[in-house]
Amino acid sequence: MPRLQRSATVPWDAAQMYALVNDVRHYPEFFPWCRGAEIVSESREELVARITLAKGPVRFRLTTRNVMRPDEEIRIGLVEGPFRHFAGRWCFEPLPEGGSRVSFDIDFEISLGGLLGMAVGRLFDEIAGSLVDAYVRRAGQVYGRP
Repeated sequence: MPRLQRSATVPWDAAQMYALVNDVRHYPEFFPWCRGAEIVSESREELVARITLAKGPVRFRLTTRNVMRPDEEIRIGLVEGPFRHFAGRWCFEPLPEGGSRVSFDIDFEISLGGLLGMAVGRLFDEIAGSLVDAYVRRAGQVYGRP
């Protein structure tokens, strides 16, 4: 089962980074592989979102339930999608010298077999591995350089 862990120390505060990660509606604006993002339900502590991911001929939909501790953590669980197992976690840690540390961990296993399963697995591995860097770039666009 693939497990990815990524983190970055950034000059923006934890609340700003949390807001970017939690802003699902705007994913299609800055993730080239995101073809659509829809909020199914939303409260202060939980968000259910459906995202359409695509690259070349590979396309699939993923629905997740995100349990949130505002400005601190987002836990991601699978509602629907081509996965046998899927669990992720974002952490946003303020740093005493300013800025924050953003961490992303995810475990997943594709439920599809054959060439389609391999293609979806490769695409999702690429997406998951690039998320932290993509949010750092987005923070620079949205918040500017401190």
